[in-house]
Amino acid sequence: MNINDFKKLCYTEDAPKGDKREIFNCRNSVFCVNDLPVDILFIGDSITERFEIYPYFNKYGTVVNRGIGGEKTSELKKRFNLDAINLKPKVCVLAEGVNNTADLWRKEHGGQKVSEQDVNAVLENFKSDMSEMIDLLISKNIIPVVGSVLPIGVKDCRNAVIIKENQILKELCSERGVVFVDYYSALVSEDGITLKDVTFGDDLHPHVLGYNLMAELLYPVFDKIFNKNGR
Repeated sequence: MNINDFKKLCYTEDAPKGDKREIFNCRNSVFCVNDLPVDILFIGDSITERFEIYPYFNKYGTVVNRGIGGEKTSELKKRFNLDAINLKPKVCVLAEGVNNTADLWRKEHGGQKVSEQDVNAVLENFKSDMSEMIDLLISKNIIPVVGSVLPIGVKDCRNAVIIKENQILKELCSERGVVFVDYYSALVSEDGITLKDVTFGDDLHPHVLGYNLMAELLYPVFDKIFNKNGR
């Protein structure tokens, strides 16, 4: 692909603009224009963005991170072709969903009642978005690895919704024969609801001990795909 052809791929009509788009366009061009292979692509929200994936997974080949903090699945879907499909990775680790629950938290935090209708709308949109992205990966012969939504470190209306999101993901993966990686069970505390003490205090983003647990779940998945014999 030449640079002029790549430029035509840089934006879609509704893809997010701004600094991150410009940065990813520049980084993506290195792979697309030079026809360089990508072995594992991680894509998602801030949990992915902060995952320092190279030290964990470089033995499997070229690993690329395309996480954007604060993003919902509807926003990820808009850039999915640009930051996942066009790079033609062998494997795509897709994990997103906690930000889909943010509006529910804002409503509850503002003293309003979160209704069943509110929750169902969030879950329906989440399922539709994730289904579309998983199916697109499969159609392009890219191996999907779907990560669960992580628990959060506080108790509020989001806890039950996150559990339901993960049930949806398990079902989607089971129906399609896709690997589901259950980060949630590895990072949930003894109460079965909240995140373990693996953050620097924000009750959401893991530090190294949380990412160590996540990596341990991914190693056997990648070992099988890339025919590695353990670490």
